[in-house]
Amino acid sequence: MVGTISANNLLFAFLGTLLLVAFAACGSSDESTEAFQRIHEGNGALTIAEFESVGIKTTRQYNVSDLPAAKEAWFGFRRVSGTEPVEFELRFYSDHDAAVANGIEYAEDATGEDANLLSTNAAWVDGIQDRSIRIPQGAGDIILPKYLDYAVYGNTVMLCQGRTTLSAQSACEWLIGQLGQLGSVVETGGDRSPRAAAADPTATAEPVVQIIDDPIVPAVEPEAGSREAMVLAAFEGQTSAINDQDWDAWITFCDPTLPFPPTVDEITFLYNEYGVRFDPLPVEPELAGYNMKNVSVKFYSEDTASTAADIYNYDELIRAGVSDLWIKVDGAWYSDGVYCKGPGGKNTR
Repeated sequence: MVGTISANNLLFAFLGTLLLVAFAACGSSDESTEAFQRIHEGNGALTIAEFESVGIKTTRQYNVSDLPAAKEAWFGFRRVSGTEPVEFELRFYSDHDAAVANGIEYAEDATGEDANLLSTNAAWVDGIQDRSIRIPQGAGDIILPKYLDYAVYGNTVMLCQGRTTLSAQSACEWLIGQLGQLGSVVETGGDRSPRAAAADPTATAEPVVQIIDDPIVPAVEPEAGSREAMVLAAFEGQTSAINDQDWDAWITFCDPTLPFPPTVDEITFLYNEYGVRFDPLPVEPELAGYNMKNVSVKFYSEDTASTAADIYNYDELIRAGVSDLWIKVDGAWYSDGVYCKGPGGKNTR
């Protein structure tokens, strides 16, 4: 009825308000006495392979035709068992000078509390869906920036996730520290706002529930940056979300072109009601211990693939030879499986 506000809408509004207050409170305590070192000359031109070698998992490559002077751009994340993943956007240029001259303006546009996150105002639109956090509130969403700071390292501009500017800066500094072990680092200046001493942003106390360390183990290690590596990274991201029971993250690995994308409530129900697979398993694995070993990838076309794998509960084999479908959309690979589409066939193509 017109003029009536449902209990659900009131609840969403209340929760959204609380989250906004929490984010604001986090940002207000972002204080330290040291300046954040933003620009690092680095040591030679880096590729995505160097980032993967220090633990960054890549799941999407963006189209950089509208990002001036950029050679490549990737979405990646770092995850340690029992923690939430920390995400990065990595933009590659021909050299350090090109990264500074062309990349800083666009990094400033996409980071910080005043980041431009809409297709109508962002300087570069491709990948814009990965640069924000959406919080449901009533009939609409609250959109918050995901990357609160950035840094330039060699020929790379990195956007770094954080709930506060300080934690984003720590994430950047942690990644720079990892890359610095591959070669010397020359500091060239730059500052933006205070930061604390660098630390692994994913470090935390050992959880009570032991989450599997390697949710995906390939039969053959793929070549860095290959399409096999991209499919496996998407598979690992979604499996890690199952381990963490992070259904918001899980949904981001579903085909974004589905007319009726799954909701958190639907996915929570499916995993509680049916378990990790819609087809019953002889033994239901624990969500924290669910993992896939001997994973291989088969391509049917440029934008369709399947994976074959053995399901394990920690180190116990549950079923061998299960398959999953994957689809490529705008350069990134996504799940095309039953839970994403909905068991009732609401997203049948």
